[in-house]
Amino acid sequence: MDKEIKIFDCTEKEIQKYSIKYKALGYEWIDIVDENIRELEEIYKYQDEAIIFNLIKNKTVLVDYPWLRSIVRICPEGYFLELLSSRNRNLISSKEQKTLRKAKISVAGLSVGSNICKIMAMQGVGRDFNIADSDILSSTNLNRVSESILNVGKPKTLLTKRRLLEINPFLNINLFNRGLTIKNITTFIRGASVVFDEIDNLNLKLKLREAAKNERKPLVMITDNGDNVMVDIERYDTDPKLIPFHGLLNKFDLDLIKKAKKGLKPSERVKLSLKIVQPQNAVPKMQKSLVDVGKTLNTWPQLGTAATLAGAVGCMIARKIILKEALVSGRRHISLDAELEPGHRKVRSVLRRHIHTMNFKKSLGRK
Repeated sequence: MDKEIKIFDCTEKEIQKYSIKYKALGYEWIDIVDENIRELEEIYKYQDEAIIFNLIKNKTVLVDYPWLRSIVRICPEGYFLELLSSRNRNLISSKEQKTLRKAKISVAGLSVGSNICKIMAMQGVGRDFNIADSDILSSTNLNRVSESILNVGKPKTLLTKRRLLEINPFLNINLFNRGLTIKNITTFIRGASVVFDEIDNLNLKLKLREAAKNERKPLVMITDNGDNVMVDIERYDTDPKLIPFHGLLNKFDLDLIKKAKKGLKPSERVKLSLKIVQPQNAVPKMQKSLVDVGKTLNTWPQLGTAATLAGAVGCMIARKIILKEALVSGRRHISLDAELEPGHRKVRSVLRRHIHTMNFKKSLGRK
């Protein structure tokens, strides 16, 4: 069982006592209060607001990170959050930042999902996080998950929690170590400002959407596509009559998913996944890879560029939803290829990709 982070107040008079105690335990003692104050002075010199620096000096906070064998002395929470978000202004106003801090974020699936969580923690989006995944970090995850080789074999939920707390120790993080299940879905999304679906199981994807509809929660799914991402936004909070997956699956498809509680056959899973993604949306190399899955590839490829991009896009979408900015349901494509590849939008390139897609469909036995 992982030892929990500890946060406690510490006055100037108690510093030496705690320093001796933790150094005796083999901890590294890290004191950044003076740096905190210096940066706060820089921040507040542009504002009509005074900081009582003597108060900060006399009432600081110690954060015990047991997995790092380190203890960090920082300024109190309110001032720390000011430091964390100060460089966001005025791209994100102080008023908006306060609203964002109060949000609750639920993320299922911690490959792409871990990047979403980390960027939101960096931007000060969310105070409470529900994170779900049953897997451990593997060596093959390291191409797209910002983690250390030293942590291979450890639960993804645990590692994501640690990284978030190393960014902001004042976060509340609830772990769903067995991943998302039919029994815990409602608990997972209850109270959430935004729900992210980054899991593979189609049965659970459908159940998650049904629960989001019942609880009237916005759901976001970000799918990697080569170096690009495809974004699906389903605003069950504003339109509970929405049809799951934008209506791309018919009643027969949905019934098939519901009945396959123990998992679909590989051929069924690929067929239904392609109906959701739509073949023409996959980049040519991804189309080729899908044909090779089960032959020369054991699973479809994923790149760190797309996973990182997904984190940035997911955070921006969450901000817009939480701040009640205009954002409607639907599918968006964030394509680095379109922006960086010469002639990507020209007729010849579009026609070449269309022909590739038609051949891809034929290889799958589709018309």
